[in-house]
Amino acid sequence: MTPEEEQKIFEEEYNKVFPYGLTFEECYKKLQEYNGKYKLDFASVIADQLISAYIGGYYRYEVKQTEITDNLLKNLYVKICDEYFPKQIRFDGAVYSFIKGDNKKVIPFIEEYFTDIKDSGDFDEASFCGTFLDHFKEGYKGFWEELTLLAHKYGHKKVEELSNLMDSFYKCDNNKTAIDLLLTFSQTNPDYSLPYELLGYLYTDEKMWYNAIQCFEKIRDKSKLFYFYNIEFSLGWVYGKVKEYSQEEIAYRKCLELAPWYDYALNNLGYCLYQQKKYSEAIEIFKQCIVEKRDLSYAPHNLVRSYIRAGLYEDARKFIAENEFKISKNIIEQLEKKPKKNQKITPAVSDEDDIVDVPDEQAEAEIEVKTKFFEKKSQFSSEKVLEDELTSRLESGQPVFGLNLHIYRKKGDYYGRQYPCADGKWRLDLLCEDKDENLYILELKKDSGYDDAYEQTKQYVDWFEKNKVKKGKKVYGIIVLNSPKKKLVEKVRADDRIRLFEYQIAYKEIT
Repeated sequence: MTPEEEQKIFEEEYNKVFPYGLTFEECYKKLQEYNGKYKLDFASVIADQLISAYIGGYYRYEVKQTEITDNLLKNLYVKICDEYFPKQIRFDGAVYSFIKGDNKKVIPFIEEYFTDIKDSGDFDEASFCGTFLDHFKEGYKGFWEELTLLAHKYGHKKVEELSNLMDSFYKCDNNKTAIDLLLTFSQTNPDYSLPYELLGYLYTDEKMWYNAIQCFEKIRDKSKLFYFYNIEFSLGWVYGKVKEYSQEEIAYRKCLELAPWYDYALNNLGYCLYQQKKYSEAIEIFKQCIVEKRDLSYAPHNLVRSYIRAGLYEDARKFIAENEFKISKNIIEQLEKKPKKNQKITPAVSDEDDIVDVPDEQAEAEIEVKTKFFEKKSQFSSEKVLEDELTSRLESGQPVFGLNLHIYRKKGDYYGRQYPCADGKWRLDLLCEDKDENLYILELKKDSGYDDAYEQTKQYVDWFEKNKVKKGKKVYGIIVLNSPKKKLVEKVRADDRIRLFEYQIAYKEIT
């Protein structure tokens, strides 16, 4: 019998014993009842499935190791290992010990594993993520530091570098310090994908949408930690936030091409089509969701609203009458104002429709991956408020400082908000361009207590003139602060490359 024939028999037997749809507890019970020749093989498969479900997705274990909420998976995995594989060795022993909470045995088992593979060469980035980061996440206190030292001892350079990065990453207590760390690392290690993957989700968490887009685009088809379809879903969602719907549609379609079953991708694609006023296409997508019984937290609302926008009022009422889905109250109220019969309406008329869209939480599903890496939200200084305000103006196309600028955005490079340069030495508040591709470095200060604002901005301008600006283009600096000191004003006046603006916040009582 060939290996292929043996594998086919194995799979047929497995599917017979464990038909699709069983819970893990039911699989365990079936395993105990089974007495065929594949008992240990089946136990191994179920143990692998349990650990995959347990570690699935990327996030921190947000509570103490002994209090992880999904105790069912953990306990069942440990139980199967104890009953069927009592002697755990090498990497399996490390994972088993960690899940069980016996942390003192984890590193010795990994060392046993390194010894066993000493002639296999170094790990690449993908194998580091799949082997260590997926299974241990933030680990226990000191885990990543111990792994860094062990990797150095055995000459696994990539494991050493990335373990050291994750040790520092998990010691960050907020998104801002984590972003700074990852940007600095990516500047000196540009070939790694992991920092950009983490940055994409951290920027998403901070609602820095364009920064997130640049990171996700940079590692599209190259991600090592997340599956490609995870990245496509996240990219689609972030593109939707900045209303770049054509790019959002491309990303969701790629996600569904890679993973047709992916939760909420189909609904979100439909909502993206709806936003583009492609109501007929959106309707077909939402109907598909209903037929396949998927994304039902969102799809029924979106189907009804699409019917209304398309003038298919009869269809909307029929769908509501024939199904038990709870439809948003404001959609029902708007439908009640519409004619009884379907009406052919053009997109222009539909745009003037008085329907009020339900909030996003009832329309488009959030990114599935848990992105809250740190329990506390980052606490930015007042410069962040000023940065947010200017960013909002620039991204909406409003003139600032008497100029028509846009935030720097080039494929393969960083986005111009919190732009890293000089091998991670500096982080610019905002890097902008005009229509002629001249660069503008915006340095934002919350008050006048910054005597070095000119020197700092001049340093940036000098560096960009030497290293970044295109031939024939210019670089300018713009300093923005409150109540500038006379000395600063004099320095700026003497340098025609730099301009100074004062911002003011005033409150006036209306009497």
